Amino acid sequence: NVLEAMAIHGSEYAIDALHASAYGGIGAEETFAINALGLLRKPEFRKLFRLRLENSLHVEAKLAAARALALLGDRRGFDLALASLTYRASEDIEADTIENRTRRVRQLAAQALGAIGDRRALPGLARMMNEANDPRLQVVAAKAVLDIVNRRVVRRAAG
Repeated sequence: NVLEAMAIHGSEYAIDALHASAYGGIGAEETFAINALGLLRKPEFRKLFRLRLENSLHVEAKLAAARALALLGDRRGFDLALASLTYRASEDIEADTIENRTRRVRQLAAQALGAIGDRRALPGLARMMNEANDPRLQVVAAKAVLDIVNRRVVRRAAG
């Protein structure tokens, strides 16, 4: 997205627009904005991410906030992300099908777990990687596994 790219390149306009969308309460926009702001890794957004993790009406936004917090070294979204690996939407919402929402939540959960880097997530991610019918879920789970394993390798090499 152009707004995300502008924010990454330091556009205050884009950052302000994303910040407003993160509080907007519209699920897809809120989730996108939190994900984009999280990539900036700016500690001044920590409070925003904590609030969205705790208070958002949308599990997708909560998972985006868990990932954003993890990118700042805060692992408080681990339990939500781990539980969301097996999330199953219960009803279609407007044009959003059960299958799409289920996949999206599981993808966000895997991304959050990869960013958190806790090895306790590996069995659930391995199940998703090996058993998911959707190749998009298999790929995101594999990426999360690599993120977790590589984090440990890097720590060992640095220590």
